[in-house]
Amino acid sequence: MSKKKIIILIFPLILMFIINGFSLLDIDGIDLKGIILFSLVVIYPLSFFIQGILCELNNIEVLSALVISSLGFLGVTFIFLNSSALGYLIFYLIIELIGYFIVKGYRKLITKGEI
Repeated sequence: MSKKKIIILIFPLILMFIINGFSLLDIDGIDLKGIILFSLVVIYPLSFFIQGILCELNNIEVLSALVISSLGFLGVTFIFLNSSALGYLIFYLIIELIGYFIVKGYRKLITKGEI
């Protein structure tokens, strides 16, 4: 497996650990809880969406990306967050599949010459 595919597979995982790692720092004047909440609602879904798109563009099996990202989010949840964050996981997986199928559908339309 190429380095590019590995990076695509672990992209959300790396992002989640970096953002939540900052929560361990005590930085004056920065609302770390706000950053984590923003990440849960905006950054993580966006990273899953991008991963879905990249999986289709690079012919990577989306199921393996879903499993790796899900396990990574479970790890982040139990290390940095609490179990109430697990409710977001289904939302993230749906967002990733939407990104994947948008690109897949667009590619099919292009190959048929409809676009």
